[in-house]
Amino acid sequence: MPPDHRPMPGWGSAARFVAADLGEGRITVRVHDPVSGATIEKIAAVRVAPPPVLARIEMRPNPIEAPLGDSLYVEAVAYDTRGEIAWGAEIRWELSGNAGVFVPYDGPHVAELDTTPPHGLWRPGGGPNDPTDPEPGDGRFFGIAFGFFLANNPEGTGTLRAIAETPDGMSTEVAAPITVAGGR
Repeated sequence: MPPDHRPMPGWGSAARFVAADLGEGRITVRVHDPVSGATIEKIAAVRVAPPPVLARIEMRPNPIEAPLGDSLYVEAVAYDTRGEIAWGAEIRWELSGNAGVFVPYDGPHVAELDTTPPHGLWRPGGGPNDPTDPEPGDGRFFGIAFGFFLANNPEGTGTLRAIAETPDGMSTEVAAPITVAGGR
């Protein structure tokens, strides 16, 4: 038997498919019973598509309108070409103008996070219990980031930008204009 082929309880056997190139093809499986001489054949279509890449980032709220003295929750989410969260992207924030300050949420210490789905923050392929994963910081949570805008200038304006970057060098950004309304 090849190394990728092994018996599976209740199924008989299994083989692992490893994509070598993009494209379409077929996988044919033949099962032969030497006692009866019967053969069964099944054919499956296979399509190998390119992996998803960073496509866009969304920020909520956009625009940011905060009353003087208020703290407003702001979040950014990076999406890939399939419309799913781009888990490999890190998001950083840039604030310009004189409207106030932005404080990225650094979160509780990683050991204190409840990472068991569906209760807490979780991402495929790791988590805080995986020693190879970096700890979250600066409001970056693997494709999702958030923080708080604190409005402290009654006539202030500005822009908050969220920039998503992947380890392979792709990036995208979104900007939200900021306005501060008078006192409470």
